[in-house]
Order: sequence, then structure tokens, then C-alpha cells
Amino acid sequence: MGKNDYGRTKWTTIQEEERKLKQRRRQLMAECDHRDPETGKLAIKAIDDRGNVRCKLCGMEFNSVMVPESELNESIDTLHNAIQQIRSYSGRKEDRNLIVAFGKLDADIETIAEQYGRVIRDPESRFNKKKKKKHKHNDYDSFGFYGADSVSYGSGGGRSKGWR
Repeated sequence: MGKNDYGRTKWTTIQEEERKLKQRRRQLMAECDHRDPETGKLAIKAIDDRGNVRCKLCGMEFNSVMVPESELNESIDTLHNAIQQIRSYSGRKEDRNLIVAFGKLDADIETIAEQYGRVIRDPESRFNKKKKKKHKHNDYDSFGFYGADSVSYGSGGGRSKGWR
């Protein structure tokens, strides 16, 4: 084996390890519910004043501003069309696993609007019925928490005022 072949083999091994690590990271992010496993409270931190937040556990960044229903439905339709195009133009035999996986994904995507309405737009349904203090529905933020209770503004050291 020549000197260049040995270097190429090492490089290929590193690339494969990076690919596996990236895949594992994506899997962990997909499993994260952005809640502290001990307290059950949201583990997100504001990263700007436009509603963007980062999960303290997995690092996922997303915008916490409520999505308008029309925009959500339009996005679902766009994803549905893209998925069906991929499924239509894939090779029937070669890409069978892809076709099935995307079919399942499309079925799951179709439930997003319903779940968003249940979890985000009707937050009071998620609260414990025994809770003593009730707030008006309009007082809740986009995550269904009163005020800024759902977002940590601290530097990560200890509990901050914005953290419930």
C-alpha cells in the first residue's frame, strides 16, 4: 500500500466516523422534547429578540413565535407536494425503502396542523386542572406559559428570573 493510499484510508475512516456521529446527533435531536428530564420544564433559552430559541439539551434552534394557521397549512401542502414528487420520480425497485419511508413521513406531516392546534393554540388543555391560579388565555405566551416563564434568559449558571 502506497503512502497516499494509507492517507486516503485514514481520511475515509474519519469521514465515515463523522457521518455516523452526525447521524447519531440528528437521532438524539429528534428524540429531545426540549424539557429538563428532572423537572419537566422547558429547557430553552432565548438567543435573540425575534423569538428564536436554543434547546439547552440538544442545541436545536427554532423560532417560538406562533405560526399562523394559513402559513402552517401552506407549508404542509408544500412538503406534501415535494414528498409525492420524490416518491413519483424515484426508481420503483431501487428506492422502495425511500418510497415507503416518505409515504409514512407524509402521513405524519398531515397530522401537524391538528397537533399544533391541540398543543399550541389550546394551551389551557395542557394545564393541570388542580392548578390554583388561573390566567386569561390571552396572557399565555406561544408555548402556553404565563409571561416569559417558558424561556430562560440566564447564562446557564443556576436558575434565572425567566425560568419557572
